This record gives sequence, structure tokens and C-alpha cells, in this order.
Amino acid sequence: APPEVPPPPAGQVTVTGRLRPSETEESSGIRERSGLPPGQVLLINSDAIGKGLPYTLVGGYVELTEQRPQPATAPAPVPEPDVGAGGGLNLAYGIQWWLFIGIAIGGWIMLIRREVAERKTQTAEAREPETAAN
Repeated sequence: APPEVPPPPAGQVTVTGRLRPSETEESSGIRERSGLPPGQVLLINSDAIGKGLPYTLVGGYVELTEQRPQPATAPAPVPEPDVGAGGGLNLAYGIQWWLFIGIAIGGWIMLIRREVAERKTQTAEAREPETAAN
């Protein structure tokens, strides 16, 4: 469901902002995709938004920096993500990678030692018939 938008303030409103160019997949790194609910867009692209309007839009958009008078109420911002106990999940993930590196190096050393032992055994077995023949 769309969020409830507070009513506009009464009287004259002064809005200050930064003029920004339209967002594109290249400039934002976000891939446009279909399936969004009606009235919602993934990128602020005035060309794409203007296709559904009966009038022409000027390229770009205004990013609000200040509004006078202040709005009576504003939608609550999205809360910051909870990362747990100070990023402990990332610490555990890092430890897993270090353990994996240790296992990989240890396994490589073990394989080399096994190969050396097998070659020594094969060499000793190859020499036994020679000494038995003498």
C-alpha cells in the first residue's frame, strides 16, 4: 500500500533544492526492472516518467534541501539496518575465510607429503628387485 502523504501546508511555501540530472542505469548502477506497483519508479528519469503525463517535463529533478514553512509532519525515514552485535556476523564470516585458507594450505601440504611418500615407496620397491637379483 502506498504511504500516507501529509497534506500540503497552507499559504505560500518556499522550496530550496539542488537541480539533479535524471538517473540512468549507467549513472546509478541500478538496473531498471519491471513489476513495480503502479505509480512507483525505480529510477528518477524524467523521460520515462513523462511518457505517462499529458505535458512535457524538463530533464532532471530537484532534490529538496530546505522547505519553509517546515512540513507539519513528514513520513518517517526508513530505519537503519540492525547489524547485530557490532558487526559480529561480518567478523564470523571473516574468520570462516581465514579457516578456509588454513585448511586449503594445510591440505595442499598434506597432498605434497603424501606424493613424496608414495614416490619414495615406489623407488624403494623398484630397487628391491635389483638388489634381490644381485
